Amino acid sequence: MISKTKQYPNSHKMRIYRSAKNKDYFPSMLTIHELFEAQTNRIPDAVALVGENQRLTYHQLNVKANQLAHYLRSIGVTTETLVGIYNERSLETIIGMLGVLKAGGTYVMIDTSYPPEYLQYVLLDTKLSILLTQHRLLDRIPEYEGHTICLEKDWEEIAKQSETTPQNIVEPDNLAYITYTSGSTGGPKGVMLTHQGVCQCWRWFQDTFPLNSSDRIMLKNTLGIDISSRWESFWPLMSGACVVIAKPDGHKDNAYLIDLINQEQITMLYFIPTMLRLFLDEPGVETCTSLRRVFCGAGALSFTLKENFFGCLSNCELIEVYGSSESILASYWHCKPGGDQEDYSLTRPIPGVSVYVLNEQLEPVSPGETGEIYVASEFVGRGYLNRPQLNVERFIPNPFQDDPHPQLYRTKDLARLLPNGTIKLVGRLDRMVKVSGNSVEVEEIEIKLSEHPQVKQAAVAPTKDISGDNTLLAYLVFAGVQEYSPDAVATLRNFLRSKVPEYMIPSSFVFLDKLPMLSNGKIDIESLPKPDVIRPALAQDFVVPRNALEEELAKLWGKILKVDPIGVYDNFYELGGKSLGAMRLLARVRNTFRVDFPTCKFLEGPTVAA
Repeated sequence: MISKTKQYPNSHKMRIYRSAKNKDYFPSMLTIHELFEAQTNRIPDAVALVGENQRLTYHQLNVKANQLAHYLRSIGVTTETLVGIYNERSLETIIGMLGVLKAGGTYVMIDTSYPPEYLQYVLLDTKLSILLTQHRLLDRIPEYEGHTICLEKDWEEIAKQSETTPQNIVEPDNLAYITYTSGSTGGPKGVMLTHQGVCQCWRWFQDTFPLNSSDRIMLKNTLGIDISSRWESFWPLMSGACVVIAKPDGHKDNAYLIDLINQEQITMLYFIPTMLRLFLDEPGVETCTSLRRVFCGAGALSFTLKENFFGCLSNCELIEVYGSSESILASYWHCKPGGDQEDYSLTRPIPGVSVYVLNEQLEPVSPGETGEIYVASEFVGRGYLNRPQLNVERFIPNPFQDDPHPQLYRTKDLARLLPNGTIKLVGRLDRMVKVSGNSVEVEEIEIKLSEHPQVKQAAVAPTKDISGDNTLLAYLVFAGVQEYSPDAVATLRNFLRSKVPEYMIPSSFVFLDKLPMLSNGKIDIESLPKPDVIRPALAQDFVVPRNALEEELAKLWGKILKVDPIGVYDNFYELGGKSLGAMRLLARVRNTFRVDFPTCKFLEGPTVAA
């Protein structure tokens, strides 16, 4: 542990990034719901939410959130009471978020696409006594002894409550929400975020990229990640803008997104790089002239992707952001067309944020050297729920005495300080990897695979797919089984599907007699063999393409999956395909054959023949 009294001479000269403005840049703060209420008082009749065939003004949304808050207080919700939200993307979801905050509670968003075991883990880890959900989702919820509230079915009872704004019992340093990310101990870890962190970040956002009642922001990212809470929900509603809610699974259909952007005149979007690449490949993207700004984070934004963006949306700003669930936001880059080909650089710290690149002795590195990024700011969360040891490791006392922030968040991101003063991300200190914009601890997948009765050993390693995006490989040693059955891969995928989110399921499985080991007894990840680009053994027989159309489709599949050959009855997902891969495949089908093939139809029959 670092002593707070540790000093570095001239540390202000060695600091890599430190805003010229200190934390006094931010005036005395309110809470998230108070900032929303201020907009309600200012523009009560402005549209706040747009869903499928539904619209709510700021006044109407405030009334519904007030009624829910009074109801929640009547059943025991008070300051920092944890309340789960297990909803599909909808108006009710936003009402639920605001209602919990107004009641004084802390909401825990649980993505409905996650498997039952994941939901069960979160319910046990948080000890939730109240769960907000929708009636159609009840059969997905495992055994739960708490109070379940179906927002649409039970609204008649909730609507009996007062429409007045309840007295605020929350301080800025109280928890606002908990978001779960992958963990290395076999289960996800809950990151605790405060009103203060979100509100201070909003103040920077509003000062730098102001929103107003003419702006329309699309809520389209999965609800399990905090992007949907901050970028797509809170910040618009605290700024007087309108939130347009994409239908459930709508984020997987770029043709639908383009139609919605044009129909609702969306002005701002947030993408992860993989989704942005697919969006730009969609025919008609150039018609999205209402877009003024696109933010992109949770992964490297390559020079090629930047240039493609400005080629498609020349009148739109592109802002690259760097942060994490734990630190919210640390730095950003206002991208311009042209320039150098550095993959990822951080040039501007957020006001009030200190970003350091330090060596193992927690001393700033010199230009050209690689170190680990540490972040100090008012944005940094309280830590991890029920993880005291991990909190000690990742949230450490700040050794820089002239820094007003008492602690540093250890990101475990490795970066190199360039001679011109910018920072280039070069990897991770641990085995975390970004997959589809999500932080994945590969150890969590290894632990889950090892729970299968036939698996003796398991190792998971990242690799790149044909588009340069991260994907996962699983290496397995079976217990007492020399040869695996043809349906082993499908069996393992189905086994994992009940335990982890879809983005954590490896694309390929490699079966070995033994795993390479280091002298210290750990698996030698670097020595794991790369899989052959061949069709894996599947339960169904291989059938060659029977005509020119099937041959062309099989070639497209092979390019996406990096598998050859492709049989006409081979299931896309059993070959290692993921949602992002399916979106990429359908985009190529549309471009090649000039036909509009809906994602829902592909899900019904994910084979070349179908």
